Amino acid sequence: MVKLQQLPRKTVLTLSPNRSANWHQNKILLLVIATVVMIIALIWTYMGAWLVLPFAGCEIALLSYFMYRGSYNAYQKQVITITPHILILQAGTYYPRQQWVFKRPDIHIAIIEAQPDNEFSTTQLNLHGERLVIELGIFLNQQDRKIALRYLQQQGLRVHSNKWWKTT
Repeated sequence: MVKLQQLPRKTVLTLSPNRSANWHQNKILLLVIATVVMIIALIWTYMGAWLVLPFAGCEIALLSYFMYRGSYNAYQKQVITITPHILILQAGTYYPRQQWVFKRPDIHIAIIEAQPDNEFSTTQLNLHGERLVIELGIFLNQQDRKIALRYLQQQGLRVHSNKWWKTT
C-alpha cells in the first residue's frame, strides 16, 4: 500500500504491505481451526489412536507460529520524508526502528526492471546514498512499486534504470 501526503515544504510517502486480515481476525481463524483439529484428535483418541493427540498439538503450535510471523511481517513500514534539501527514510515494524538521512543531491533511485518472462519477478527500487544502498518497498507488489516510483519521480528524485534505453 502506498500513501502520499503533501505537507507544506515536505512530502511524506508511506510504504506498507497489503494486509488481508489483521491480528484479531487471524486469532479467530486460528481458534476455529484449532477447535476442529482438537475435536477430530479427541475422537481418534477416544477410539484408541491416542498417538494422534500430540501431532494435533504440534500442528496447532506450528500453525500459530506461522500465522503470528505472517501477521507481524504485514505491519512493516517504510516512511520516506522528502524536503527540498534532505530525504529521511524510516523503517520498522509498528514503529521506526531505523532511520537514515540523506542530502538530496547525493541520492538517486536505481531501478532493476522486472523480467518479462518471469511472472513472479518484480521491479526493484534501490535508494543509493553516498555509501549506502537500501531497497525500497521490498514487501510491495508490482503495481504498488510502480505507484511508489511515480511518486518519487514527481518529487524530483533522480531515477536510473538498468534498462536505460527504455523510457519509464
